[in-house]
Amino acid sequence: MALAEIKLPPGIYRSGTERQSRGRWHDCDLIRWYGGALQPIQGWRQLGSSTLSGHPTAIAVWKDNAGSTQIVVGTHTHLYHSDLGGNLNDISPSDLQAGYATSSALVGYGTGAYNGSWGYGSASTQTGSTGILDATTWSLDLFGQKLIACSDRDGRLLQWGVSTSVDAAEITATSGTVPTANKAVMVTAERFVFALGAGNNPRKIQWSDQEDYQAWLPTSANQAGDFELVTGGKIMTGLRVKEGSLILTSTDAHLASYIGPPFVFSFQEVGRNCGIIGPKAWCVGDSLAAWMGAENFFIYDGYVKPLPSDVNDYVFSDINTQQSAKIFGMALSAYGEFWWFYPSASSNDVDRYVLWNSRENTWAVGNLDRSCGIDSGITIYPLMLQYDATNNTSKIYEHEVGYGYGDIAGASTNAVPYVESGPIEIGTGERYVHVKKLIPDEKNLGDTRVRFYSKAYPTSSANTHGPYSLAEPTSVRFGGREFKMRIEGVDTDSWRVGDFRLDLVPGGRR
Repeated sequence: MALAEIKLPPGIYRSGTERQSRGRWHDCDLIRWYGGALQPIQGWRQLGSSTLSGHPTAIAVWKDNAGSTQIVVGTHTHLYHSDLGGNLNDISPSDLQAGYATSSALVGYGTGAYNGSWGYGSASTQTGSTGILDATTWSLDLFGQKLIACSDRDGRLLQWGVSTSVDAAEITATSGTVPTANKAVMVTAERFVFALGAGNNPRKIQWSDQEDYQAWLPTSANQAGDFELVTGGKIMTGLRVKEGSLILTSTDAHLASYIGPPFVFSFQEVGRNCGIIGPKAWCVGDSLAAWMGAENFFIYDGYVKPLPSDVNDYVFSDINTQQSAKIFGMALSAYGEFWWFYPSASSNDVDRYVLWNSRENTWAVGNLDRSCGIDSGITIYPLMLQYDATNNTSKIYEHEVGYGYGDIAGASTNAVPYVESGPIEIGTGERYVHVKKLIPDEKNLGDTRVRFYSKAYPTSSANTHGPYSLAEPTSVRFGGREFKMRIEGVDTDSWRVGDFRLDLVPGGRR
């Protein structure tokens, strides 16, 4: 018996051709590597039984001064409050301007710049679009126990003071004028409210006085002010980092650092050609900020750097960029993971994810329809929201709980965690090899099953063998010059898989 160990390094490699992933894991779903071990991502369950109206784009969770947990979700039409039981209250302002559930191409009169290309009264022969009307997104942040919010469709700065009997309301000014037609809002670590893309100026940041989100008139006695970034892009979002407030535009990155009066903030360009693909495509965790660009991932750890990825080809070659406003990121700090959810090229809604483990520098991919989410900490479990476009409703789910994978849009059966290798060759692949037995390396024998796909040549059709329920040893009989191995979860519980071994009999070269 000649035993060959199938020892594949952690993480998915999905760039270039499938053959370039030989000796690596090539595909997976609901799988992570943690502590060097291959294991399933935990499942989810609905928080309560209520549904929200509209497409959700942001969620905020915090403890108020009384120690109660507050959950607020913004959809394209509403602002909702939820308790830990999933009981909902609509706290939308009565005059909230409803937004758009999905992005659409702009075509027609008023879409582009006037250039006299077509005669007056003549129908245009233009069939392409000249722009995108983005799906509506919310930005939610905290000023003490109060929520500060902005829908980029409504454009006003709103505040809500944790009473479910009172709706969120537009912030009123005690001095100056609160900017309107804003892209987003954030609260700095020094407790300034930043209006981003203020007053419909895509490069302008305007801020209130420190500790007073109602004072907007700059005077010698306060620190209110504004600044217009020197950038060719447009402000997309802002996030707190340990060095200050990181402002991400469609083309570059700027750091706002508090320096006190008279200038209050200094603004420094810290990265070029590193724009974010959408206003929600960022996450912060493990002392890092990370975001998805149009063709690459980036991190900020005091410096902006490209983040090399083993799955770039897979992600960026099959993504619906028209729906980039729906892409969102979130961190799962318990695992050191950064997740991005995005719509594939054939979908108008989020249906896929890609995750990067920052501690082990591994990547994984999968299929999951989630529209926004937030890490655990205030709540026991991370929270994510699923959107049902058919009914225009959403549900809140607790994640990383149990091992149930039901209720995925478009799926007729529950998902099964799996991982599949790229081509595996014995030697240089010149010999035909007969595989007789498999010796598994599994924490609890029988928690998984295995399939093999064998080929005589790289371009020939694959033969499927299995699935095999694992025993020690497991009898398997197939042959080929190369093969792929697929491991699937069977038990709805935690499982761990190590390095399998195969009993091989070499054949001839022909």
